[in-house]
Amino acid sequence: MDSKTRATLRKIANNIEPSVTVGKDGVTENVIKQLEMNLFAHELVKVSFVYGERDEHKEFFSMLCEKTGAEPICMIGKRCVVYKYSQKKGVKHILEVK
Repeated sequence: MDSKTRATLRKIANNIEPSVTVGKDGVTENVIKQLEMNLFAHELVKVSFVYGERDEHKEFFSMLCEKTGAEPICMIGKRCVVYKYSQKKGVKHILEVK
């Protein structure tokens, strides 16, 4: 993904609220399932981290992207944004597939 596309997704993500929360147990199977469901339905998802330090948040962020196959968009403070193209019918796609 190029920087222009990533910047466009960051701009869109400014207006959405976090729909997935990573709690004190870290990245669990339930968190992964919840993220996958949200990515399937919305493509662009904001994740909030409740506990931990910045280094842990970075580790959680990369783990979430790896386990769901999502693209990392950005991480600011205790929030991160991930993107994955959805194959679901009826979803309004954020980016046009080329």
